[in-house]
Amino acid sequence: MGRKLADGLSYPPRAMRAEQAAAYLSISTRFFDELVDAEKMPPPVKLGTASLWDRRELDAAFDNLKDEPGSESSLLRRLRELEQAHVAKGRSPKD
Repeated sequence: MGRKLADGLSYPPRAMRAEQAAAYLSISTRFFDELVDAEKMPPPVKLGTASLWDRRELDAAFDNLKDEPGSESSLLRRLRELEQAHVAKGRSPKD
């Protein structure tokens, strides 16, 4: 999404076609379609013949992906939780 919108501002649009939604998430359109099919991304909003994705729904779906088991961010979060619990017990994080 390196292009600016017609009004000259560089903000993400509220509604995006599949290509824009994929670019917004920095993934390929094909992978985006796979995530939609797997219900890990929201379905499009149909406006006439246009299929559009709501930016806020994409953001929420991406946040949910970060919490899925096995995702790097959930693993790192769990490690931090374990480290904090370790420190709370009066131990050094390295013990």
